[in-house]
Amino acid sequence: MKQSLRIISGMLEGLAFLHEAQGNKFTVVHRDIKSKNILLKAVESVNDGEVALTACIADFGLAAVFSSPQIDDQVMGQVGTFRYMSPEVLEGATEFTVPAFQRIDVYAMALVMWEVLSRTALSDHDEVPPYKQPFEDVTSMYPSLGEMRDVVVSRKLRPQFRPEITKHPVGCLFLSLGEFSNFNVDGFVRPCYCRNSSHSVSDTVVARTSATTVSDTEWDELCWQTLGGERRYNNGLRAPA
Repeated sequence: MKQSLRIISGMLEGLAFLHEAQGNKFTVVHRDIKSKNILLKAVESVNDGEVALTACIADFGLAAVFSSPQIDDQVMGQVGTFRYMSPEVLEGATEFTVPAFQRIDVYAMALVMWEVLSRTALSDHDEVPPYKQPFEDVTSMYPSLGEMRDVVVSRKLRPQFRPEITKHPVGCLFLSLGEFSNFNVDGFVRPCYCRNSSHSVSDTVVARTSATTVSDTEWDELCWQTLGGERRYNNGLRAPA
C-alpha cells in the first residue's frame, strides 16, 4: 500500500503541476492519460536504503497548452485512447473551457489510480487478481468508440475496487478523502470518474486532500499502525525521500 500511495501521489502531483498556471508557465492538458503513459523510476531512499518507485507523466504528443482562457482549434475533436475517454468526450459533448479539458485528464487519471490499487498487495498473504485494463471485463481488447460509449455513457459502468482495498485501514481512508463533493460517493477516485463531469474533483484538490481533510494525528496513527511503524508521510501522501 505504501508503494502504491507513493506512485499515485507522484501521478497526482504531476497532473496538478501540468494543469496549474504559475508565473510564466501556462496550463497544459495532456489529453491521453493512461497507464502506458505513466513512467516509473526506482529511487533508493537515503534514509533506510529502501528502493522506492516514483511516477512521472510521459508522452505529450496530444497535449495542448492554454496561454489564455480562450479555446482554439488545437483542442477540437475526440482525441486520446478510447478506453480512457471520459463520458463527455465519448458523447462529443465537451464544454470548450479550460476546466472542462482538465476534468477529462482527471477522469483518465482516476482510471489509472484504479489500475494501481487493483494490483496492490496489502500483505504477504494477499493474492491480487491478474492485471486488467479498465473495463476489460465488459469490452473487447481494443474497444471502438461506439463500444466505449455504450459501456460508459449508456450503461454507466465504472471499475469497482476489490473489497480488500475498501476494507483496509489506509485504503479506506484513501478512498474516503474528498467526501466534500456535491454528490453522495464514498471516495474521491469515484467522483473523478463520475458521470457528471461538472462534479469531478480537480486534480489539485485531490493531490492536496490528505493534507487538508485528515488531521496529522489521524494520518500519523494510521500509518504507524498499518505501514509497519513508519511515521506520517510528508505533504500528505508523499512518502519520505
